[in-house]
Amino acid sequence: MAPSDIRAIGRFGQPLHSSRRSRRRRPSLRRHGAAGVATRRPVVPRSVLAALGVAVLAFTYVGVAAARQLPVGPAAPSALLAATDGERERPDPDAADRSNRSAPAASPAFAQMDGLALALPHPDPLVVAFHEASKAEALTLTPVGRLEANDNTARFDPPPDTADGPAYRVLSSRGRGRPATSAVDVAVPNGDVVTAPVTGEVVEVRQYTLYGGVEDWRVVIAPRGRPDLHVVMIHLHRPQVQVGDTVTAGRTTMSLPRLLPFTSHVDYVLDDEQPHVHLEVKAATRATPLDPNAPAVDATERLDVAD
Repeated sequence: MAPSDIRAIGRFGQPLHSSRRSRRRRPSLRRHGAAGVATRRPVVPRSVLAALGVAVLAFTYVGVAAARQLPVGPAAPSALLAATDGERERPDPDAADRSNRSAPAASPAFAQMDGLALALPHPDPLVVAFHEASKAEALTLTPVGRLEANDNTARFDPPPDTADGPAYRVLSSRGRGRPATSAVDVAVPNGDVVTAPVTGEVVEVRQYTLYGGVEDWRVVIAPRGRPDLHVVMIHLHRPQVQVGDTVTAGRTTMSLPRLLPFTSHVDYVLDDEQPHVHLEVKAATRATPLDPNAPAVDATERLDVAD
């Protein structure tokens, strides 16, 4: 047989062989439905079924583990329970800041006068220094705490130390002839505010001229339950209270203390010049309301108050 004839037989046999193989591969791909329409039988690979089974088992395990970790009933944290109903409420940083300004921890007493306790105007002062006042109206204060140094032994006989008060010292005499503890300077870090030393009502807020031409602020508080006394604060910068305000000892912010532009007596016990607030207790000379028909005070009058 010629080679050309053999090739022809091969060509004729090749389609026949392919058709047979195709029929063997698709013996049952078609079936007839109820309407007589040919449909395909859905075939899902085994690998897909295995993957779905693994996923179901994984989700079931995670759900059981989470249920075991989350407490149920009253023991469940309220924040988590609230978060399930919607988005968790964001904290208000300003609210926390306002809370700290209005209600810090109560300050201990550092002095008392006839049963009236004076609370520290700062939780951690640099120094609490008693000294002679410049005016005779200032009443003698009794320090509360632990005496660190007494530089005015001629005029001050220290009381017994107490554990519930701060460390304090008595400054040297300035020849004023006043009691050694008739005034007190409380030095604080620069930039820190001071709080009210007593609970009561603000009865005076005014600017005055300190010696040396320095403009200063004076705030007077009438202590609650003591209408016979006034607590005076000076060396303040921009007071945060006004007349008629109710203040709470150790809690209400009064002002930034002033850093004076000259050397103060308290500076000799500090490593560096620092702002301080000056406090005195005086008799309430204006227990009755002011007479609106009284003559006006000369506007050029100065209040001679020394630190």
